[in-house]
Amino acid sequence: MLTLYYTIWIDCIVKIRNFDDYAWKLKSMMIMSFTMAIAYMVFITILENIIGSSFYELNLKNYIAKPWCDLFESLLLFFIPFVVINYFLIFYKNRYEILIERYKYNNGKYVITFFLCCMALPLLCFLLIIIRNLL
Repeated sequence: MLTLYYTIWIDCIVKIRNFDDYAWKLKSMMIMSFTMAIAYMVFITILENIIGSSFYELNLKNYIAKPWCDLFESLLLFFIPFVVINYFLIFYKNRYEILIERYKYNNGKYVITFFLCCMALPLLCFLLIIIRNLL
């Protein structure tokens, strides 16, 4: 499983570095962390629907600034954990240099497939909910 994770990461890093060498670390970190956060949100939502109760939330109750509280809650619960994990597994002590030598670059095929699949997950779940409600 970790081999696939590293292969996707190397695909992302090399693809972004080949396209634009400016701030490639930040760009690859944001793309991969955002994509992983979307997939994790869908997973948690499905799990909470199966269990029937909400268990992964902060409940920031400020009704004046509710949109800001929701954004902050989403960042804390879904995005920042992946930024931290990805940083330590990929970028800490320039580990990506070793990984680039170890794993083959696949011209962006893996990262594009991963990105498109993760972005399609919410749409697929939405369609399944509509179909389930129609039946």
